Amino acid sequence: MVFLFFLVIPMQQEVRLNISDGDPFHADEISVIHNPLKFIFDFKSVTPRLDMPGQPMRVSMKHDVITADPFMAKDFLNALKKNIDDYEKKFGTIEKPRPLVKAQKLKKQRKTAKKTTKSPVQDYFG
Repeated sequence: MVFLFFLVIPMQQEVRLNISDGDPFHADEISVIHNPLKFIFDFKSVTPRLDMPGQPMRVSMKHDVITADPFMAKDFLNALKKNIDDYEKKFGTIEKPRPLVKAQKLKKQRKTAKKTTKSPVQDYFG
């Protein structure tokens, strides 16, 4: 979607401003890092693909990265907090979905079991 705005600045000059929206994006994960000058938000979407039976699974990963000055990151935090508070007042407390809680518990149990038994084959998943 593209928006076209016309701005009139004090000297009565017309300025054309084009705004292009990015593609819709659902984030499965987010990483946040910072340095002295900016915050970096890395939104990730992970989609496993099974093309043909018997073929190895492929994973498609998309990133959308946003960088922000520290004061803008703090404004974002405040806006997000206000919206979450409003959401929870209207719909109730946000909690992790039960299947996610169960999956995290199983992953923790597997890690504990791996520490006690060494496997000769290296496992890259989980």
